[in-house]
Amino acid sequence: MLGKRGKMKNIPFTLCVPEDTLRDLFSYVPARKRSKFISDLIYVALKTHKDGLLKEFKSSSRDTLRKSEIDLWSDIQGDL
Repeated sequence: MLGKRGKMKNIPFTLCVPEDTLRDLFSYVPARKRSKFISDLIYVALKTHKDGLLKEFKSSSRDTLRKSEIDLWSDIQGDL
């Protein structure tokens, strides 16, 4: 499935979604499984988002021109 995430306490919260999305959720996902369904979707979306940010960070850390600009501005800032 989604791998082991550990047993954590569930915390209720309010979420606003479009009416047609909610109608589909109620139609296709049984009542006792909706929280897990939504939790799993959020988990996957956050992992994808975090992986994308990490990829961008690694890419930018290899940008030598950007690094030299940052070093230059750091040196200037030290002169103030």
